[in-house]
Amino acid sequence: MFENVLAEKIETGDFERKHEIDNSLSVVEKMTRWSMSKHLAITPKCVSAGINTRKYSMCYDMDWNTNRFTENEFIYCRFGQNGYCEKGWAMLPTICIRHNQTYYTFENNLDSINDYTPNPDWFIDDGCTFPEDGGWYWALKEVTDDIIYLQGCGGDVYQIRRK
Repeated sequence: MFENVLAEKIETGDFERKHEIDNSLSVVEKMTRWSMSKHLAITPKCVSAGINTRKYSMCYDMDWNTNRFTENEFIYCRFGQNGYCEKGWAMLPTICIRHNQTYYTFENNLDSINDYTPNPDWFIDDGCTFPEDGGWYWALKEVTDDIIYLQGCGGDVYQIRRK
C-alpha cells in the first residue's frame, strides 16, 4: 500500500500573482517567486505545455510534420526539481524522455519530495554545467528590477520575468 504525500502546496492564483519591485528580496527569493508559471500552446504541428512551481518544473513538448512519425519529430517530456542559490538556478531532472534519444528516471520517485539544493561551486560564468549530482546548472548573469538573466548552454540566455 502506498500513501499519498503532498510534496508542495500550490494555489492556482500563485501563477497569476503580480510581484511589486522589492529590492529587499534576495536573488534566490526573486527567482523562487518569479519563476511560478504555466503555459499551453497548441498549433497544427506542435503541442507545448509546462508548469513551473517553486519546487518543480514540468515540461511536455511534441512537434511533428504529419500524422506519422518521422526523423524530424521531437518529443520531450521532463519533470524536475528546482534549486536556487545566489549563483543561479539548477534543475535536477527526475524523469526525462526524449524521442529516440534518452530515457531516465529516479529509481524511487519519492526521493524527489526532498528539496533540491544546488552546489554553488558547480556554476560557471559563461555557460551551463551538468555536474555529478545530475543537475542542470544555469549561472546568474544579470538581475534587473523586472528580469533575471541566466546563462544557458551554447550562448543562450534564459529569462525569469517579474509579473
